[in-house]
Amino acid sequence: MKLVSIVGARPQFIKAAAISRSIKHGGERTAGIDEVIVHTGQHYDGNMSQVFFDELEIKPPKYNLGIRNEIPNRDDRKREMQARIEDVLAKEKPDWVIVYGDTDSTASGAAAAKEMNIPLAHVEAGLRSFNRRMPEEENRIFADKRSNLLFCPTDTAVSNLKNEGITKGVHRVGDVMYDSLLYYLKLAEERSNIDQKLKIKPGEYFLATIHRAENTDNFEHLKKILQALNELDLPVIFPVHPRTLKLIKGVELELLNIIMIEPVPYLDMLILEKNASIIFTDSGGVQKEAYFLKVPCVTLRNETEWVETVKSGKNVLAVVNDLDIKKAVEYVKDAKDKPFPGFYGDGGSSHKILDMLLKMRRKGTFDSSDRIDILGCPVDNLSLEESVKRIEEFIKSGKPHQYIAINADKIVKMRKDPLLREIILNNDLNIVDGQPLMWVSKLFGTPVKQRYGGLDIVDAIAPVAAKKGYGIYFLGARQEIIEKVAEAYSARYPKLKISGRRNGYWNAGEEKEVVGKIKEAKPDVLFFAMSSPKKEIFLKEYLNEMGVPFVMGVGGAFDIIAGKTKRAPEWMQRIGMEWLFRVIQEPRRLWKRYLVGNTIFIWLVLKEFMALRILRKNREKPVNA
Repeated sequence: MKLVSIVGARPQFIKAAAISRSIKHGGERTAGIDEVIVHTGQHYDGNMSQVFFDELEIKPPKYNLGIRNEIPNRDDRKREMQARIEDVLAKEKPDWVIVYGDTDSTASGAAAAKEMNIPLAHVEAGLRSFNRRMPEEENRIFADKRSNLLFCPTDTAVSNLKNEGITKGVHRVGDVMYDSLLYYLKLAEERSNIDQKLKIKPGEYFLATIHRAENTDNFEHLKKILQALNELDLPVIFPVHPRTLKLIKGVELELLNIIMIEPVPYLDMLILEKNASIIFTDSGGVQKEAYFLKVPCVTLRNETEWVETVKSGKNVLAVVNDLDIKKAVEYVKDAKDKPFPGFYGDGGSSHKILDMLLKMRRKGTFDSSDRIDILGCPVDNLSLEESVKRIEEFIKSGKPHQYIAINADKIVKMRKDPLLREIILNNDLNIVDGQPLMWVSKLFGTPVKQRYGGLDIVDAIAPVAAKKGYGIYFLGARQEIIEKVAEAYSARYPKLKISGRRNGYWNAGEEKEVVGKIKEAKPDVLFFAMSSPKKEIFLKEYLNEMGVPFVMGVGGAFDIIAGKTKRAPEWMQRIGMEWLFRVIQEPRRLWKRYLVGNTIFIWLVLKEFMALRILRKNREKPVNA
């Protein structure tokens, strides 16, 4: 079995090291595994990269892609990363791609694996800070929605995925960083003399790491952090990230209590962490290492994905100003004698991950997330029956989820509208509703199983809701239309619970009232008829506030149910000409959408097809290893 591990930043080197070590020392069990490490180059300073491969005693990367952060635009950088990773995957032809954590390397590796139709495993899946503004949160969600196997470090991570409707391929294995720490701490105690170099003693200093953009890119935040650390009662050892160092030079502050040093090798960092009185950090990895080492931690952020450390009282979130940082210090000092519960496994996570990968290989199959990519749009490749099962999982979770019907018009609009693009990329369930996408999916080698529209879903969910007592709320269209819809389904399913109904005409000042009525009705399902992208924008704003477990836009389904318009004959549906039937019925409303939108869509398809041909030609060229 061949594995390709994608890494690009220090924490990922450490996580990958645990897997590599398990392969190396696994005996006959892992003798047939060939691991190829691909370093994207995201961290390129020598102290931040090569030194870790040296001291962690793992083989160096076979490929270094050299994608450095100097590429100014993040989206351009990720696209370049993905393209070069795809070149490597085309050459290596692995059985699995493994991505780690939440960096841009993670997202680019996930995108490349799905584009090449190679099974994807995400180590450290299911983590959520619930701050969508963070690039890391975007990367986590992106990777999780595309992964075939999701290896979760904690029960909380499993629960987060379940709340998003992701249950297939999910495994709680523990934390691979804990595996690495247990192994490398012994080496660190034997080999490191960093304490002697810095002339420090255990418990007589604090340790700080600061690198996240939310702190370093905000000059006032950075200054306040430095001021607070400068006034503490013990000296602060501060290994400075190269990027952070450039920014600190602009801060007019005499750092009397802060000892800035260059980034240190991992073994030295473990000793600094182990012997610190308190650790101050905005790093997710350092938060965990502090917890593993039983050292109190102050996290310089407003949220954390490692919620267990906060619940234990051993980690506290500090809003970035000097007063709160000082309060946080007193809090963790008081909590110093509290126990450290074992949230993160038993140190055998990497063995469990390899066992699962080997098991999937022996079976000749793998758990699939069923998510494919069509022209940059993520689509869930599910049959109607499978979609209904997924929707029932959403309802049972009690957490808000949204269904979006994807057609050519949506793909064209999301190219122009960044907000719509963000909504679709991070949505829970995207289903193809349009014959052109069926044809395109076949053209690009990832055929969609089945096409069905909003009316098909409504008709499939209604009997299930009637049988299991789920409440349905009908929202949108004119009042007389919505009344006829409710009457039609009540007549068809007498036991159906209709939680409420409301037309789709309101002004901005009435939005809160509409949301309040829906929230008060507590439906399990909300069918919503409103034009796109107004519908998606409204739901982005109010989805969580309404709290409805399953929300779906139904397009023109209400008009058909109410008898205002007719659905195309079955023969037209079968040959993909339902759109033409709709245009004939409503030419004034729909001709522009289909004529202009489909023309743009065809142009996008041609561009993508030509780009794919060029990419295939380039893959025939040798890749430098």
